[in-house]
Amino acid sequence: MQSAKALRAMAATAMEIEVNDILDSVLPLEEVNLERIVIITPFGEAPPIPEEFDVIEESNLLLYLKVQEAEEDEEDDYVVVWAYRKW
Repeated sequence: MQSAKALRAMAATAMEIEVNDILDSVLPLEEVNLERIVIITPFGEAPPIPEEFDVIEESNLLLYLKVQEAEEDEEDDYVVVWAYRKW
């Protein structure tokens, strides 16, 4: 999936990621409904990365970041951002 558009939103910790910072790196804000953004920041060991996500950026510090756009046949567009804290 080629939905990333050169994501470069790195943060000191997963909890410091700002929605607007991520969106500015992914899609122009006018193309995204902010209410449909989901940020997942689990604490502890990162769960397995779902196969449908591409690894966009991997930091040796803390994070994996992935982005998925809605499928073309889905009625509502949305972007899902996964941020995993690395231990």
